[in-house]
Amino acid sequence: MKYLVLWAQIQGTQEDWDELAQELPVAQLAASREQWDSLQLATGGWQLGPNGNSTYIDGVASKNVTMTSLLGEEGAGDEDPGYASIHGRGKWAIPWLEGDKGLLGPQLWLSRMVRHVQQAMAAGVTGLLAIHWRTHQVQPQLLALEKLSSPALCVSGEKFSREGKMSPACSLLEDVGIRSVTVSPQNVAQLAEVVAMEDPSIVWGEFISGSFGVTGAMKYQLEQAFLGVDGNSSWATAPIPYVDFNVGVGVPKSDAALDETYAFIEKVFAPFEGGFPDAFYNARFQYWPDSFRLGKAAQRMKLRVADFDAVWAKIEAAPAAQRPVLCHSLGVPALEAVSRAYENTTTFLYKTLASTGDIGIASDLQTNSAYHGIAVPASMLA
Repeated sequence: MKYLVLWAQIQGTQEDWDELAQELPVAQLAASREQWDSLQLATGGWQLGPNGNSTYIDGVASKNVTMTSLLGEEGAGDEDPGYASIHGRGKWAIPWLEGDKGLLGPQLWLSRMVRHVQQAMAAGVTGLLAIHWRTHQVQPQLLALEKLSSPALCVSGEKFSREGKMSPACSLLEDVGIRSVTVSPQNVAQLAEVVAMEDPSIVWGEFISGSFGVTGAMKYQLEQAFLGVDGNSSWATAPIPYVDFNVGVGVPKSDAALDETYAFIEKVFAPFEGGFPDAFYNARFQYWPDSFRLGKAAQRMKLRVADFDAVWAKIEAAPAAQRPVLCHSLGVPALEAVSRAYENTTTFLYKTLASTGDIGIASDLQTNSAYHGIAVPASMLA
């Protein structure tokens, strides 16, 4: 089954949704003329309908049109309660496995995924559309999605053989799964039983035993380690900060504050490095502390850019005759510090490249952070 989703604008005004409603019969006619018998229509947006009117499309679209909506604020809120008021048609929820922000580090939202799936299923949704940019980085969330929806459907990167190759059922995820995977519940009785689960450690435990080949005390210790960095709501309350490509956004207060924020890497995760049954599992675990180190390195780079900005302000405020000397004595060392921080960031980025989506992350780092952090300051010194 294939779907053509007619998408409303981000703001989702009444006019936007009116226009979308008018396009539905046109799209249906086009599909019938082209004999796309397997093509189904769906509507989507950042909400189910305009201005909080979740049932607007339900009142104007035929029942063979599926309704779907992103969870607003990149997953920080709750699922739209309006799903419960829609009957007789397909309705999908779209929980965020990761947000558009924070792509220079891991985004662990397993607890939030469990909560959103529980809310969606309680409202009677018939499908889940998981939204994400990367695949390897969101394996815990994908596993939660699989466990809480249709256990028979493989959507998780955890389905690797020991040679590191995925089963055929998972090949689609690696090839085209950069943005979304659709899952439809199949066993309602089983689903109701699983949705009643409230403890995300159950999913973490399954992820850990499948990923790293451990049981017993070590498995429990790793459950606690990952639960400690797992988010349940928004970045404002997340255990680890989001790290984006804008060198001027989310700058830590100081190096000391940054070290304190990321102290958990060496305290909680580093002791496990190299301690797994064989090289295969050691390599799989190593990805996670290195991905945290990537976030820390990117934050450090922002601090060094901020340092350069302060130095440049001092140079600009100086008399014109002193500026060349200050550029050499203050500006060049500050720029070299930025360059070293950028190099450290890219080192961890390339150590953690794991999926197609990472290529875009690397490109953004090179074209955005490097440009604003290194190229622009260098041109200023020149």
